[in-house]
Amino acid sequence: MTYLITLLVASVTAMPLGMFLLLNIILYALSYTFKSKFYQPGPIFFAIICGAMSVAFMPIHFILSLIIEPTPIQDLEIIFWLLQSLLTPLLSFAVYPIFCIIDDLTNKELPTEVGRQFE
Repeated sequence: MTYLITLLVASVTAMPLGMFLLLNIILYALSYTFKSKFYQPGPIFFAIICGAMSVAFMPIHFILSLIIEPTPIQDLEIIFWLLQSLLTPLLSFAVYPIFCIIDDLTNKELPTEVGRQFE
């Protein structure tokens, strides 16, 4: 899914595909590690993960830009980053039930340690 999402979203961003893919893989690894250690079923955990990855996105993007790009990012856009980090967890509460409905429609089997609150 990380590769698919990267290819779908890459068409609406100016970020180079290679750096965008690397950034998404790093964010996936961070979220997977966090999930494997602290998982709690439900929308609150989903909002925490969305918020944490939103906070982590800009610093990781900035570091990758310094390492990979010949002309790295000069302006961090801190206000945009803070607003994005605050609004993303709020929107995740609205999106979580939609993801549960999609899981039900596609008959996705959940692992045994995973539970859902909206059933």
